[in-house]
Amino acid sequence: MQIIDIAIYTEKNVLSQREIGRSVGTSHQSVGRCQKRLKNKGIDANSLITLEPEAVKAIYYPNLNTRQHKLIEPNWEAIYKLQQKGQTTMTLYIDYAAQHKTLAMKVSTFFRKYRTFKKEQKLSMKLTHRAGECLQGDFAGSVLKCAFSAKPIQFFVSVHGHSGRFFVLATLNQKTESWIAGFIHSFEQSNGTTEVIVPDNPKALVTQVRPDFVINPRFKAFARHYSVTILPARPRHPQDKALVEGSVKMFKNTILPILRKHVFRTLDDLNAFLIKEVDKYNQQKFQRRDTSRQLLFEEYDKPMLNVLPLEPFSPIEKAYNLIVPANYCIVVDEHAYTVPYRYAHKRVQVHVHNEAIKVWYGHKLIAE
Repeated sequence: MQIIDIAIYTEKNVLSQREIGRSVGTSHQSVGRCQKRLKNKGIDANSLITLEPEAVKAIYYPNLNTRQHKLIEPNWEAIYKLQQKGQTTMTLYIDYAAQHKTLAMKVSTFFRKYRTFKKEQKLSMKLTHRAGECLQGDFAGSVLKCAFSAKPIQFFVSVHGHSGRFFVLATLNQKTESWIAGFIHSFEQSNGTTEVIVPDNPKALVTQVRPDFVINPRFKAFARHYSVTILPARPRHPQDKALVEGSVKMFKNTILPILRKHVFRTLDDLNAFLIKEVDKYNQQKFQRRDTSRQLLFEEYDKPMLNVLPLEPFSPIEKAYNLIVPANYCIVVDEHAYTVPYRYAHKRVQVHVHNEAIKVWYGHKLIAE
């Protein structure tokens, strides 16, 4: 048995817990728990060999025959509806456990059974995000040639994770400023911000992918202004932003052919036309559900959105990574600026905006 093997290896005092685990075919955490219980019982390997298998098993599972399995099953359907309103699964479990106390199942069992229940809800499998939780965004691969631009027009597409309401913004390129403009357009059309945004991982947004994501300072400043968290999709993992991939496909198949039949004089004219066309599709009912993306957004997503900031976002025009000299005076674009003396010899980030210069030490704004 594994318990006897663990006891033998432990007494030899040669192998680590991980090595013992690999040898007997279990995790190092299980090895540690077994060693702790054997030590508390004061039992060695020779004593274990003389015991019956049931007695050996009882040492590792002392409460095996005394467990109570008469637990109260939650109302999974009611829990599922409450989660769609914005409550987290952990909050719902805490309410359930407080109500039933000793007859409530453990949190791991609760989560496992709830995941099984959600898989059985065929029409709700796609609604896996909490209301107001995330906004996924990406650029459509297709472009549109217009007379007012020498280069083809790009299209930024974003979608709310819960309701599926999507937005489209025409831009001149796919630079950082265009990504920011696309998300700002989505926030303004929604009249609120989500908790998380899930973009792709181009160089315009993510300067380094491995070993950890390094976000472009300009895009990070945008996220800080709107109080949103950036969770870029992993490289070669399109399922991380599957919802916006579906919205891009729908845009290419339905709206883009309509745009090709029209002539637009300016980018503003194109975006004004896009807003009307996108609203039409958001208001259309699903084929097998008596609701639409717009209705789902009004009922679930909109009440859970955060308030837009009062001041408009001022994008970063330049960004510098400097070390403050001994005289705590930094030079930016041939102009000198002082920072608090206690930040001398420390590395700071300088963001040059249109009407201001901000100096950051980590997450803290130390001079403006």
